[in-house]
Amino acid sequence: MGGHAPYVWSAWGVTALLLLATVWHARVEQRQLLKGLKRRVRRQNGTRGAPNDAKRKQKLFVILGLVSLAAIAVGLTLYALRANINLFFSPVQIAQGDAPMERQIRAGGMVKRVRFQETPRAST
Repeated sequence: MGGHAPYVWSAWGVTALLLLATVWHARVEQRQLLKGLKRRVRRQNGTRGAPNDAKRKQKLFVILGLVSLAAIAVGLTLYALRANINLFFSPVQIAQGDAPMERQIRAGGMVKRVRFQETPRAST
């Protein structure tokens, strides 16, 4: 992949993570809707249920896991891009020795517009 494999695979990983998070969020919303409907039916019937702390802990662990996976994916992406970043230096900075010698850099800067006059050539 021309040295871009870490970036490509980390992009695939982030995409897959986001898709999984979307599916997970839809399932959580469905469960909350059903829980709300059950609560409404219990309220109408006059019965009450105890709060379930185990499910709250489970949700917390799932959220922490997803945040951790996202942080790892971002970290791997930044690590993969670290080697492919080209640093930009002007010719003045290069002449002063500010540019690193061990890294690949891009040289450039402002170019003055100069008009050139073509000299007539002798025909042979």
